[in-house]
Amino acid sequence: MEELILNIPDTLEVALDVIAMCAVFAFIVQGRFGASTQLRNLTADYLQRRIVRYVAQIFNPEKERAAEWRMIGKVYNTPEQMQRSFNMMRALWANGFSRSAVDGICIPEPFQMWPELRLLLMEEVPGVRLRHLIKDMQAGREHMRLLAQAAAKLHQCPLTPDAPLQVEQLLALCKPRPQRLAQKFPALAAPIQYLIEAAPRLEQQFARDLCRPVHGDFHLAHVLLENEKCWIIDLDELSHGDPAIDLAEIFVFFKRTAQKKKMADYVEMLRNEFMAHYGAAMGWEIIGRVPLYESLLNLKRACKCFRVQDESGWEEKMQRLVEQAVACMQVMELDAGKLDFAKSIERYERCPGTV
Repeated sequence: MEELILNIPDTLEVALDVIAMCAVFAFIVQGRFGASTQLRNLTADYLQRRIVRYVAQIFNPEKERAAEWRMIGKVYNTPEQMQRSFNMMRALWANGFSRSAVDGICIPEPFQMWPELRLLLMEEVPGVRLRHLIKDMQAGREHMRLLAQAAAKLHQCPLTPDAPLQVEQLLALCKPRPQRLAQKFPALAAPIQYLIEAAPRLEQQFARDLCRPVHGDFHLAHVLLENEKCWIIDLDELSHGDPAIDLAEIFVFFKRTAQKKKMADYVEMLRNEFMAHYGAAMGWEIIGRVPLYESLLNLKRACKCFRVQDESGWEEKMQRLVEQAVACMQVMELDAGKLDFAKSIERYERCPGTV
């Protein structure tokens, strides 16, 4: 089939224009299901952050069979970002994360992309977000085992993404830069200077283990569970770095959730189960490095408080976040010794939860 060329503007509005998109989807449907397959109807619903859900009603006259095909489309800022995400997803799909993976740990299949629209199409996957299951106290030990297995599989994948995600890049994600906070609030100057000097110094101590695939935004809304199947989604930030970066996102979520009424014991059970399975698969040294990245997450949130200033008491919250960042960094600097499950729990508990 010849390549489809669209002479239309590359905007989200076009991606939501069903009439315009029918030409796109008729082309996709015929390429995937056969030249005789017809597109009978198409709907497009905006979800969030330039993400669109498409539902195509298709019909194959040869087999006299109608079907519904559901897809997710994402509109990127640049064709280069779209191309990179597509390439990374295809590489993961080819390295054990396909829908037919024996262990049930998968990613959505990337179908096609259109540079003219900056649009990447992928399958819509089923399941419930793990974040919701935990908040509703519906997640159990088996879910934590599957989460640990999924994280370990990603971190062991024989793939080296093209973008690094190390301390330098993590500090650059702070908006505004931490130095701006130090200038505006002199009392924070010394602790912020300590953080930006200590982080790269600590990183150098384990630089040999910084080239594994990391999700880069591994909060638990990006993990969907369906029976024994686990889907990892939103892979735009896939990078190479320290697996502890991903674990820090999980640990911060555990700590924030545990602050809610009647959740502490439940979250402790989940945490212990996750840590036991991940540590057994990957070793305890990775878990032992998590405080460094918890520190940087706290610093990033402090910078966001200053940028947004959307709630009363934001200055006090910003100061507490910086204090928590310092406390986590000091755990890394002052704590030593061989790590095991008990030592990892102790280090986890010595890092304060985020406000």
